[in-house]
Amino acid sequence: MTPAGWTPPPTWTPPPQTGLPPLAYDRKKATSHPVSCAVVIGIVFPFVLSLVPLFATGTIALPFFGKAARWDGTETLTCGPNETLEIEGLQMPDGATTPTIAIDAAGPNCRLVLRDVRLRGETIVRAGINTRVEIERSTLDGDVIVEGNANTVVVMRDVRVRARSRVIDGGTNLQVEVRGDSKLAAGASVIEGGLNTKVRLEGPVTLESDRDVIVGELNLELRLRDSVVASRAGAAVRAGLNANLRLEGGRLEGHPALRLGRNANVEQTGTVIVE
Repeated sequence: MTPAGWTPPPTWTPPPQTGLPPLAYDRKKATSHPVSCAVVIGIVFPFVLSLVPLFATGTIALPFFGKAARWDGTETLTCGPNETLEIEGLQMPDGATTPTIAIDAAGPNCRLVLRDVRLRGETIVRAGINTRVEIERSTLDGDVIVEGNANTVVVMRDVRVRARSRVIDGGTNLQVEVRGDSKLAAGASVIEGGLNTKVRLEGPVTLESDRDVIVGELNLELRLRDSVVASRAGAAVRAGLNANLRLEGGRLEGHPALRLGRNANVEQTGTVIVE
């Protein structure tokens, strides 16, 4: 029985644009957007371009790329600041044009590596401050092989070197190391350095000159093992004050063999000294 005057409650209807969104797969949103590739290219491509100058100058050494690989010895090769140049297998033919300075390593902190090369010229290497020169299994001929500067380091192994003047003409804090089957000959001094020169010879090494062979000013240090240092008209070793020589085996020959200043210290073990 329905009471008099009763009416049913109104039916609730949800407001428009409410409820759960439809489940639909949007194929366009699932694919990669082309802007992503553009961003990657924009980052990687400039980075690759930034390496090109390093390859071209030889700072990053590759056997098939860079100015060192293209150099033929007929023009001056320049080694810039903090640069590394590696030259391998270059054999200059007789009669080839040679520059006054073959390699200008004037840039501070240059590192130069010569391996299995044959070079001729007036000055083979002109060094800047802190230059390091490494020469292996090579034949060099010139007026001066290495014209040094402050803190020049020269390392040679299994080389044949002839200089009409000096093999190594160094400045302050010169360091020279010669190892293996090496022969260095000069018209003047083979090694001439300034203050604090250090020389290490690990035989069988032969140094020959018409004048004083090894020359150092104050504080020369010489370590000689199974090596020959011979002068035809001068001293095998000439040094100023505070020379320190450690000689093991080998032979020193000169007129006199040793010409040393005050406070010299000489340790000799089995070395033949010929006056």
